[in-house]
Order: sequence, then structure tokens, then C-alpha cells
Amino acid sequence: MGDIDVLAIDQAAARLYLDEAKNTTPSKVAKEMAEERDRFLVADGNDLSWMEKHYRRFQVITADISILNIRTNLDLTGYKIIPVFITTQDLLIPYLLQSKKFTPNFNMPIFSFDYLKENGTAFFTGLKYDFQP
Repeated sequence: MGDIDVLAIDQAAARLYLDEAKNTTPSKVAKEMAEERDRFLVADGNDLSWMEKHYRRFQVITADISILNIRTNLDLTGYKIIPVFITTQDLLIPYLLQSKKFTPNFNMPIFSFDYLKENGTAFFTGLKYDFQP
């Protein structure tokens, strides 16, 4: 399953955020944009894409949330689980994923740390992830 970089819990809204943090650099040329897309969406040999890895983590926790009950000392039964990516820089990939012509299986929210600093944690309330295992 791998580690969880950040686990954010909103008890009032019964929401749990699985945050995958990525140290990224913005794409400047087409080749870099293609490489960014591939890291997020395309498996490379035996290595899964970042989204596939994070989706598997989401599946494991969704299937048995009691894994986290022990670690958090909370009963998280019934919580809505939302996997997200937080990147060090603004990237092109979130805009590609929003296109109506592009519908990947694992369309998770992706935003930069700068966005988080500017908007605070309140924007988490509007996040959703409808692709359930």
C-alpha cells in the first residue's frame, strides 16, 4: 500500500483526506508536459503511475477503514474518503484532467502547496471524488 504522506480528518463533516505530496517542477516545454502526464497517469514497466499507486491506497483504506481507526484512535466508519495530490508547484495536469474530452479512470483533485497557502484549508470542503472502488 505504501505510506500516507498526510492524513487530514474533518470530524465535523465526516471526511478523510488522503494527501499524496509530490515535489514537482512546472513544465516549460512540450516534452516536460508529456513527462508530467506520464508520471501521473501512465505506468512505466513494473512501476505504477502516481495516480494508480494512490488509487490502490484509496482502495485498501476504503475496503477496510479500520486500518486507520487504530492509528488515529478514532472510529472513522462512514467517513467519505477523498484522495488528493498536493504538489510543490502549479502544474498543467489538473487542467488536462478537467477537460471534458479527457476522462481518466483516476481523476483525483490536484493542487499546489501555494494554492493551499493562499486559500487555507476551507477549500477542502468543496473537494469531491466520485470514482469509488
